[in-house]
Amino acid sequence: MVVNDTILGSVENIIKAAGKYVTLNISGDALTTIPGNAFNNYKTLVGITMPNNVTKIGYQAFSGCENLTRVIIPSSVTRIGDETFDFVTNVTFQGSTISEFFGQQAFGHNGDLRDKYLAGGKGTYIITGRNEYAGPVWTKQ
Repeated sequence: MVVNDTILGSVENIIKAAGKYVTLNISGDALTTIPGNAFNNYKTLVGITMPNNVTKIGYQAFSGCENLTRVIIPSSVTRIGDETFDFVTNVTFQGSTISEFFGQQAFGHNGDLRDKYLAGGKGTYIITGRNEYAGPVWTKQ
């Protein structure tokens, strides 16, 4: 199952009605893809729980979610689009299956997370500094 416009419309209304910070649990066995721009600019989103069946997270799926700073990527994910998690500062990868389909800027602008993940595999990575030219510096915990 792919998150579709009907589902997103319902989720957006729930988040707006809450009027404060929310954590979204979209876990469910049938969900396999989170499309591009699915949760773009959900400013009150502070947490997301994704099911273990998700294999693709699309371009800018969580872009602009400025309060979403920590995310857990299930081991089933094989593709993350560019500019998907631009405010995240703490990422846990539960698997080591993402390779060439890991957007260069999937986690913010530039930075070295892609390279660190490809070298170090699953685990938790946090931003520990900033490089003037390359952007965030990620460190595996």
